[in-house]
Amino acid sequence: RISRAVGRKLHQSAVERAALVITVSETMAATLLQSLDVAPEKVRVVPNAADHLTIHPRRVKEDAPILHVGHVERHKNVGLLIRAIATDPGLPPVCLAGAPKGGEDERLKKLANDLGVAQRVIFLGRVEETELSELYSKAACVALPSKLEGFGIVAVEAQRAGVPLCVSDVEALGEVAGSHVPRFDSEDPQDCARAIREALSVSATQLESDRKGAMRFNWDRSAELLCDAWIEA
Repeated sequence: RISRAVGRKLHQSAVERAALVITVSETMAATLLQSLDVAPEKVRVVPNAADHLTIHPRRVKEDAPILHVGHVERHKNVGLLIRAIATDPGLPPVCLAGAPKGGEDERLKKLANDLGVAQRVIFLGRVEETELSELYSKAACVALPSKLEGFGIVAVEAQRAGVPLCVSDVEALGEVAGSHVPRFDSEDPQDCARAIREALSVSATQLESDRKGAMRFNWDRSAELLCDAWIEA
């Protein structure tokens, strides 16, 4: 394993040799400037996008779940959602769409069982993109409790699909989703439950505004920015 100090030296060396440094968000650009000795004029932001996803009409039933999309791993902090529904029995069940890593699914199943909510937590495992479109169309809301994100493609996918959204207080998620989206402390289950309830009550007008706002993230534009950076470099 490479120590943090050695890893930092390797990154610093790469940055010094680079003509330009490309990152996916303003948040990551700021982190880069703070953690490494890099000139601001060398940094370019090329965001991710979500227009790869087919959008289906919303078909939300009474038992529609709180959806989480992403690998089931520690930094995704999925356990917070399980604790949140344990603190608020009136919340919908949690549906986890994503491949487990490092045995995190088994840890979360034990947590759900210990908290008495095992019947309200659904583990789907890895899903195909076509399945994902269906899941968005049927979700009550999307909740992202991550402790670490560089961008947040799922937040954009959810907004493009017209799904209510709430996110943790990770800066990149706020940057991408917008400061008005319900946010919560990534360590506080009760605060997470509050934000989920806020998301569930968001108006159709706001959801439509968010959908239009998410359209600014598209892969053609990202490709143009990336090619422009290559040419400049």
